[in-house]
Amino acid sequence: MHPVFQSSRRDFTFGPWKLSAARTHIMKSAQAERLADELHMPSLPEMMFGDNILRIQHDRGFGIEFNATDALKCVNNCQGMIKVACAEEWQESRNEPEHTKEVVKPYDWTYTTDYKGTLLGDTATLKVVPTTEHINTEKLKAREQIMFFEEVLLFEDELHDHGVSSLSVKIRVMPSSFFVLLRFFLRVDGVLIRMNDTRLYHEADKAYMLREYTSRESKISSLKLLTGISRERY
Repeated sequence: MHPVFQSSRRDFTFGPWKLSAARTHIMKSAQAERLADELHMPSLPEMMFGDNILRIQHDRGFGIEFNATDALKCVNNCQGMIKVACAEEWQESRNEPEHTKEVVKPYDWTYTTDYKGTLLGDTATLKVVPTTEHINTEKLKAREQIMFFEEVLLFEDELHDHGVSSLSVKIRVMPSSFFVLLRFFLRVDGVLIRMNDTRLYHEADKAYMLREYTSRESKISSLKLLTGISRERY
């Protein structure tokens, strides 16, 4: 017997900020079909957590949240030119004409998104401006007590057994700051790996948050396999 999934919600207060993380069930098929129609997409990810959310909200009402529906709004629903590479042995074992060496979908079936979060509240109160300031990674490496940690899966899809596409967000809160990582991860077997990361950082004594976005991609053929790793103990 499989354990019964329990929905959960956790809240934490960090100065004037309320941090909320909610995790619940996969979206039901009827709801997923309606949402797919609204987003003009043929289908949604296999595991769509429409009610999962991470929200960071100031006591004055403004803030930012991360949810799957808004993330999918950033997916290109018209094009999808990534081709799936299938093993030659698999091809040779099947004579059916529909099994071709490459499969092309008419939309972005990898669900690649450059979503960076959804702003909350009055835009006159919460302003987003470019900056040359960077997140201080050395401060993040400092040994501090983790007062609150949560990881929320927003969606995941196995791409019809051709890889994996997922979007998740995690937060950790220390006495001096909090840090958020939103990561879209894509692996198309035999083709490529892609990661779109949004990092959010706030220090307790600052009146602003820093947000950084990076996108990285590599063809599988360009990745080098490390071999001959040795471990020694002295």
